[in-house]
Amino acid sequence: MEEDEDDLLQRSIHEINDFTNATPWESFITDVENVLHQWGLASSEHEEVPTVARKQHRKSERVKYAGRTFVMTLDVSGATVTMPAQKAEKDFWPLAFHEMMAVSLDFPPKAHHLSRWYGITEFIVLAPEEGSDALTSQAQANLMLSTVSIAIANTGCETPVFVQVQQNWRQMYLGVCQGKRVRTNFDMVHLHHTPPQYSHLSGLLDVFKDRLRCPLPKMDPVSIAIRFTYVLRHWSLDEWPVEPLGGEQEGLGATLQGMLPVGALSDPVQELHLSAVWPNLTEEFVVHNSAHSDLNPTNAPVWTVRLALAKQSSSLLAEHLLCFVKLGHTHEEFSELVGSLTEEDDITRPPDFSTALSRLTDPNPNVIGSPVLSAAMSYSSSQRVELASQREAMAMVGTELDEVVTYLFPSAADTKAGGLEKGEEAQWVRSAPEGSFTSRLVKALCMINYRFGIEAFSKVWKMVLSKLRLSWEKGNLLSYLGTGAPDMGSSLFHQKLEMLNCCIHHKITRKNSNITTTTTTTTPNPTSTTATNATKAVTSSVSLASVRKCSMADSGESDEEFYEALESQDSDTKATPSQTQGSEQDGGGACMEPHPFSLPANTKETTDGQRSGALKPCGDLLLLVTGEPLYIPVTQEHAPMTEDMMWEQQGVLAKLGTSEEAARVRAKMQSLSLVSDMQAFKAANPGCLLEDFLVQQNDQLASSVMSERLGDWGDEGEDWDMILGNNQAGAKAETFTASEAKVEEPATSKDGPSSPRKRYTKGRLSRRMQQTDNIWIESWQLATPLPAYKQKRLFDDTREAEKVLHYFEKFHPSELALATLPILLDHSVRCLRAKLDQHPLTGVISHLQDVNTLLSTIHHPSVEAIPKFQECASLLSQAELLLAAEHSLRIKLQRGLELMSCDAGGKEGSGVGTEVARDPLERERKEVNMGVGVLVESPELTVKDPAHSAMGRALQGLMMTQVEEGVVNTFPPETGREFILRSVLPSPGVTSCPCPQRMFCVLTKDQFRLAGAFSNDITSS
Repeated sequence: MEEDEDDLLQRSIHEINDFTNATPWESFITDVENVLHQWGLASSEHEEVPTVARKQHRKSERVKYAGRTFVMTLDVSGATVTMPAQKAEKDFWPLAFHEMMAVSLDFPPKAHHLSRWYGITEFIVLAPEEGSDALTSQAQANLMLSTVSIAIANTGCETPVFVQVQQNWRQMYLGVCQGKRVRTNFDMVHLHHTPPQYSHLSGLLDVFKDRLRCPLPKMDPVSIAIRFTYVLRHWSLDEWPVEPLGGEQEGLGATLQGMLPVGALSDPVQELHLSAVWPNLTEEFVVHNSAHSDLNPTNAPVWTVRLALAKQSSSLLAEHLLCFVKLGHTHEEFSELVGSLTEEDDITRPPDFSTALSRLTDPNPNVIGSPVLSAAMSYSSSQRVELASQREAMAMVGTELDEVVTYLFPSAADTKAGGLEKGEEAQWVRSAPEGSFTSRLVKALCMINYRFGIEAFSKVWKMVLSKLRLSWEKGNLLSYLGTGAPDMGSSLFHQKLEMLNCCIHHKITRKNSNITTTTTTTTPNPTSTTATNATKAVTSSVSLASVRKCSMADSGESDEEFYEALESQDSDTKATPSQTQGSEQDGGGACMEPHPFSLPANTKETTDGQRSGALKPCGDLLLLVTGEPLYIPVTQEHAPMTEDMMWEQQGVLAKLGTSEEAARVRAKMQSLSLVSDMQAFKAANPGCLLEDFLVQQNDQLASSVMSERLGDWGDEGEDWDMILGNNQAGAKAETFTASEAKVEEPATSKDGPSSPRKRYTKGRLSRRMQQTDNIWIESWQLATPLPAYKQKRLFDDTREAEKVLHYFEKFHPSELALATLPILLDHSVRCLRAKLDQHPLTGVISHLQDVNTLLSTIHHPSVEAIPKFQECASLLSQAELLLAAEHSLRIKLQRGLELMSCDAGGKEGSGVGTEVARDPLERERKEVNMGVGVLVESPELTVKDPAHSAMGRALQGLMMTQVEEGVVNTFPPETGREFILRSVLPSPGVTSCPCPQRMFCVLTKDQFRLAGAFSNDITSS
């Protein structure tokens, strides 16, 4: 008995149903509501603003139900909606209702298909995840529609929500939108063919009115918007104005003289969609049925034109760039592509076997490793065929090689150097100036690679290398390049070429220039008021007597290299000590004050009194001790550097560490130019001191301040900062302090002043300069009097030129392509920018700016930069196709305009009437050109009053070319018909509030679609 009670209790427990747990469907509804809250669409109220503007964006979230995943997508277009001024009775309408009734949102040029069908700019779509099964059954569709209806009712969301049903290609949607009092249901019909009774406006009006079931005794006229679309796609073969390549007719040389070829290989304009629009009609004033139609496209108030470009259209510039970018992926070497094959080789004759067989009698047993025998044994017939094809490729470029050589290495009469600057828009792009040797070389390599392939590309590069070495050996400057220091803002490839030209320039200067040496001879003159008046400056030009060759180590970095010194100059003279001392006395016996400075006893040049390597006097300054004029010496130029040399030098200095000794070593390494200047200064100014050198470093400041404003220097202890412009010591400029400085005025006589020269007589160095470990003091003590022409060269042009040539010779094809791609892309930007002078396009300018932005981020081209190069090539291709499309449209519309002019005026006459008729035609052509630019850049071009406007006449002329001969109509059959029917009426009863009603109809050859939005008052009984 107890067991029966236990079984009954257990059965009763299992029969209990817990209705507090949420079902899967309720959980699904909750997930949808959470997404609406997350997007901020819950409890939204219509704002009382005249204009609503939204930023275009899209959001997506995933929700699950019954093991299936659905995607909720919020789509917001960037359209601006203007609210009606009088809407007191429609305040309860959501924003979507106003959008459905807005005429300005009819037939948008580029929008989501739901926006085109219903006119709404914000909506939500609930659809199965891509790849999953579609909602094909009516029960599934009703379940999803009920889900979204409950969710928007619970959250107060006024944004329309659609559920995608059926297969994706059918684009079928069911939806709902609910406001405070009105609810709209979105329904759709889709057929593959158009029923005959609904192929005209009259039949569609019957369907719309039957669906409304107006409760009023008399319904207001239905508002109608109509659009008929015509497609122009049949272009005659001669309507594509493609220009042939110059190289195909005039040779490669003629093409090289210009820019890279620009233009599409085929017509990029695939179709032109012309739509005749009647934006605001009523059913009372239009008749359109199977028997009669009032809708004549020539009488339409508005035309809209849309451009459809070909999806796969190739262009000349893009083809050149893509072929060159592909070189960055190649793994071959130049030796493999060109090898030792020359034009004089006879590939049909095999190698000489006699030499190989003679090795058999050689006592050396290592016969198998003989390279001659190995080559003879491996010379198969397949390799002969390969060599023959290589010879054929070489012969193809052989006729063009002379033109490339003439283009890159012209005669002296055609050579121009300097004056080449980068454009303002490419200041941050590490490229090369337009028209420079580098730009011309890269353009030639690109054209050769595109026309003849990588083998010809390799041969041209080998030829360029040989010409570069020949120019260096013979001392011939490269054309279209400057001779100064390399520009660090350009690409490294261009810097190397500039460095090579700089080396050639230094080599030519050493061989051909004369060094001017100033030798001052002093003779006593007792009648002179000062000794300086008796000083003569004897200037003699001494030619380079002999130049010894510089022996270079294999590494090119040997410290045993010596400067190619000149012979001793015979014109150097000596000034005796008595003459030096006599220069401090005047002719009248008056003696100057004792000089506060004294010469070091171990200074050799002060006793010899020899002056050598002087350039010119430094104003009216005198030496502190001897009183001789202070001369500016001939100094060596600072060594020019490329970017990689600078980074290499910085790396060496950084490896020294941060210790005190490392800092001194770095200072000495950087003071080579300073020591050279000191040596030249001592040779040009015997008896000089460090103070004289500091004064000469800024001769303009010294001549203006020390001879005129010494009294303004300040009190004792105040430092005067001397800016030393000719040193590369890397240290801060040292200071020179003048305390109570005096300026010695020259003695006067009856004939006036004896000398215009002045010198300071009192002063001292700053404390920092007086320190024993100061780099300036050490350098001055180590510097020996040595003119610049006898010093070791700071810049060894022979070594640097060989380093540049070695840098080029070790290039692989991929490395050469990557190094020159920024230059090629920058040149391509200039090519397209040159096409924008007459017809500027904003889209093209935007693409070119994007390319420059990408190029400015590439500092060191490498394999990792290839994706950026490809993106640049893609942007340039898009810009090129836009230019080609604009050019093609302009030609087509100009022909259509001429056709309409001839049709309207008959045959072209002669006399005054013809001249008068040409002027309006020119104005119409300018108007058409302006419209072409808008059409290319905008999704749609609106043509108002097409019957009388220039663009409308040009389009009518094009329409005439689409009609077969003998047909009376000037327009071909419509490709598609679109109708929008609207009405506002109370529903479902007479006492209901006004509700928006809308139906969109599209009729094409293989599609019939009705998209209806019908509203009801949910508060009405």
